[in-house]
Amino acid sequence: MSLAAEPAPEQSCNGIANVDNTDVSAVSVTFNLDDSAEHHKEFPEDRFRDAIAKAVPTESDRIIILRVKCSEENSKLVVQFVVKKKDSEDELPFPKSALIDTSSIVAKMQARGHLSQLADLDVSKIEEVEQLVPVEGVGDNMKLAIIALAVGVGIILSCALGIFKVLRASRYHDIDDNAP
Repeated sequence: MSLAAEPAPEQSCNGIANVDNTDVSAVSVTFNLDDSAEHHKEFPEDRFRDAIAKAVPTESDRIIILRVKCSEENSKLVVQFVVKKKDSEDELPFPKSALIDTSSIVAKMQARGHLSQLADLDVSKIEEVEQLVPVEGVGDNMKLAIIALAVGVGIILSCALGIFKVLRASRYHDIDDNAP
């Protein structure tokens, strides 16, 4: 089978679960990013999945990471995830019924008090959340519209001024040719 015949892979975690906007029950793990986390160049996803799989217990491929986001001051890392049921189908997007209840996952993880570290990162908080962190900040395109309008007006004025100068120079040239 050629690569062209295969469908494009799912790139966005927004298309994984069938949810309305960002309202979905998920497990949120907040990590403290202190000196102990400096040896990681990126989030150790595989080690995180393995640690969660041991705590919940489930297979690591059933853990679906929905969001990974740093706080504004880069002192905390928030990882939000859900766990897929064993008997659920692998068809995307997953309905909510195909996911394990997040409150039971949080209870299992909190009951194991030794989860102060996951994947060599210090855990600050484990909780159930009803709303995912936004993928990107809420942007306002008004500034871009004003800039585009200003550039458009500038281009139109430049063209009008150029045409005026050419016509004016042409008129003086005609007068010089008609002079005795």
